[in-house]
Amino acid sequence: MGFPPKFIEFLMECVKTPSYSLSLNGSSFGFFKGEKELGQGDPLSLLIFTLCMDYLSTIFRVIARQESFKYHSLCGHIRLNHLLFADDLLLFCKGDAASIMWLLRGFATFSVASGLALNKDKSSAYFNGVPNHIVEDILHMGVPISAKKISKNEGHQLIERIVKRVSIFVIPNGVMNKIEVVCRNYLWGGHETYDKVPHVSWDRVCANKKEGGLGLIDCKKMEQSSVGEYVSDPSHVLEVENIELDESLSYLEVPKEILDCKVRKTRTRETVLLKVLWSNHNIEEATWEAEEAMKEHYPSLFDQLS
Repeated sequence: MGFPPKFIEFLMECVKTPSYSLSLNGSSFGFFKGEKELGQGDPLSLLIFTLCMDYLSTIFRVIARQESFKYHSLCGHIRLNHLLFADDLLLFCKGDAASIMWLLRGFATFSVASGLALNKDKSSAYFNGVPNHIVEDILHMGVPISAKKISKNEGHQLIERIVKRVSIFVIPNGVMNKIEVVCRNYLWGGHETYDKVPHVSWDRVCANKKEGGLGLIDCKKMEQSSVGEYVSDPSHVLEVENIELDESLSYLEVPKEILDCKVRKTRTRETVLLKVLWSNHNIEEATWEAEEAMKEHYPSLFDQLS
């Protein structure tokens, strides 16, 4: 997660130096040193939790700036896409596959860095006003994962849903190696993991049947072939936005443009409101701000209008 080595050293010193004893029937017995975990109720755990959750919040803030990510209809005006609690995490977004995929990618990034994983048995997804076919697309690819033979109609449905998601991109070698390992393990053991040494090399298994193989598809060769046949399209290029962070891993938001103007009237006064587009945000995330406050804090924004 990028913490300085000296900070980690100080933190682990707080974890390893304390000694603990067990209280049984009102009496204390023995002492043992801490090694890797904090005792229940340790005040240091609150600090560590806050540091880790701040990293997770930073990930979700970056996700919120992605063009294809859409806020929940009730959360866009306050730019809210997550809430953190001691043992719960709430994520909010529009009910479309792209937005949900961004949130899942963000949490996967956090899991790799922290070692914390999602407990699927204790997790739930709630949809409101989302058509059933979209919910179905989001929850699964169209058919349940099972060992039984699927029907012809289920097969056609699966093909249609896969074709809609087909795209050409270069897969990292590490990912391709993992895919190959999973395929090999399922072939020899029927499960994702297989501890024994394979009977035949994978290259031999993927060889043509006339050459003594099983004729299975070699994922690496198929991926290379697909990339070679790809016809370049500039619209497929994703622009990477560079955001400058200071030492505290934060960045400064400044107004870029005034999109609209309106007057809010009350009994005693009239307030001019400006719809402002901020840096590192898209138009849908523009906010309404008081003109008086904007002139006070960002006078240069109005110099551009004159």
